[in-house]
Amino acid sequence: MEPQNVRVELAVDGFNPFKNMSNPYSLWPVVLIPYNLSPWLVMKDLFLMMSLLIPGESQPGIDVDVDMRPLVDELNELWENGALSYDAVTGKSFQMRTALMWTIHDWPAFGDISGWRTNGHYSCYTCNDEPYFQSLKGKTAYTNHRCYLPQNHLERRKSKAYNGVTYGKHARNKKRLCQAPNWTKVSILYELPYWKKQKLQHNIDVIHVEKNFSENTFGTMLGIDGQNKDTDKARMDLEDMGIRKELWLTRRPDGTYVKPKAIFSLTPEEREGFFEFLKSVKYPDGYAANISRSMNARNETARPIGLITRDADMAQEYRDMAHWFLLNNSPEIEKYLEIHKNLLRTPSDQEITRIQQEFPKWFKEWINILREEKSPEATNVSWSLANGPNLLVKEYSGCIINGIRFCTREVDNRRKSQNSGVLTEGDHEGMTHEFYGHLCNVWELEYMCHNKVVLFQCEWYNTGNTGRSRTLRTDDYCISIDVTSRWYQHDPFILPSQAKQVFYLNDTKWGQPWQVVQRVEHRGVFDVLEVGDGESIDEPEENVVFQQETITDVVPTDIGPNVQCYRDGVEAEVVTRVSSSNETMIENRADKQNEECDEPDVDYDMDLDVD
Repeated sequence: MEPQNVRVELAVDGFNPFKNMSNPYSLWPVVLIPYNLSPWLVMKDLFLMMSLLIPGESQPGIDVDVDMRPLVDELNELWENGALSYDAVTGKSFQMRTALMWTIHDWPAFGDISGWRTNGHYSCYTCNDEPYFQSLKGKTAYTNHRCYLPQNHLERRKSKAYNGVTYGKHARNKKRLCQAPNWTKVSILYELPYWKKQKLQHNIDVIHVEKNFSENTFGTMLGIDGQNKDTDKARMDLEDMGIRKELWLTRRPDGTYVKPKAIFSLTPEEREGFFEFLKSVKYPDGYAANISRSMNARNETARPIGLITRDADMAQEYRDMAHWFLLNNSPEIEKYLEIHKNLLRTPSDQEITRIQQEFPKWFKEWINILREEKSPEATNVSWSLANGPNLLVKEYSGCIINGIRFCTREVDNRRKSQNSGVLTEGDHEGMTHEFYGHLCNVWELEYMCHNKVVLFQCEWYNTGNTGRSRTLRTDDYCISIDVTSRWYQHDPFILPSQAKQVFYLNDTKWGQPWQVVQRVEHRGVFDVLEVGDGESIDEPEENVVFQQETITDVVPTDIGPNVQCYRDGVEAEVVTRVSSSNETMIENRADKQNEECDEPDVDYDMDLDVD
């Protein structure tokens, strides 16, 4: 090609315009990127050409070729005939031609564009028809890509680090029968006369390689729900494979399972240290985003906002409820609750009510006695809690916790937005239950020694009645609640860190007074599971990021002969329920049914590399 001709890249990906993955509607932009520009101008929005926009109620899949027909026809015309153009430097006209260099997309879109089936045992494009795969209960794993390393590479000889496999070969996978070609179609791009000669035809974009891999790595280390790959099923797969016995789940007599801590998992203290390190990172301007603003090193203190009412009038009944809630949810007071519970010899159904009435008085007398005796047990925290809050409290109209803004229902009634919906988990009849409601008040209680506590006072909808006079309706898509029902009016308080945000919509199917509840998934906010309580990470700040082009130094990685996969001195996790083999097989069978598709009745191009 002449230097004046244009080289372009084709980028394609789909997204949900409503930011709701339960809605199958999607949009697929097809963008052409010219490569004749300077490197710092290639990816600027000004020079990106959106040639197609494919909408639909479902993803186009391999039928994307139908939508790409006009684009391929134009690319063929620009290659064969070109377009008359004028060169301002030489002052001459010339016939400018255009060639498609390659495509860039994520892994599923790669299957749609190229025609390679990206599901099943033979989905690895590099392995082609002789993959080193292993079928597990819940997935297909490609566990032996060391075979592509040079013959003298050190990693090929570290058998203990790779579950006893040496030289990149597995005893059961040394020789496999050649599989039929894994293509689902002949891509429409092969109609371009030069496409067969392209050495590099398809690329996986960086964000789906580096970003997703990094998120899964840190998600596993920190135990982030939804991004943690060290799941119960993964431990069961280790047992089925007969490797790393020290990480297997151990069944206890009560039916629960003990899950040993893996060597890569972090304890809550180590997580705090990791967050503190990220909080302290400072880069030069233009090198990277300000990661310290994206990190909450410790549980963020709730910050009340909005209209403040000093010396607010809080009824004595609610004051007693709030004080009891704090006593009942303070880790420092647990042992005193057990002592007082043992002193009471009452039936279980009357025990909670009696403890709530008598414990605050008993605890105050007990701590004051210890305080006079100068006992180390009478710390400032326990002493301030024992003596109760001050009579003067502050009332706010809102609160910000972990970057999430909550407002009272009174404020929502005057606004077009909705920030008063609250969801929390609690105990109901011995089972964990989800409580939905609205935020009514934000109170700030002040205790002795300048200790302050922020509490949410909420109204809870009755979500426990599912009988004939039900107040809760659930189906596969939504949860609908009768918003005129109330329950747990004697327990209205929660900590701000226990609140998750929801919003309510009118139910068009059942009408008034039913409303559909929708959870709010905040971008960049993840729940990091911890012992006792979990907090979120603040929303990240987007900024200009500098991409280093070359790697100057490489940190050598060396795995010793003795590999320890579990952590000593760390308490193991207790798993209450593990999916049975039948359940896992049913899920796996359903996944395979979704992945399988019939081979199309087409003649494959013999020039394609399918051997």
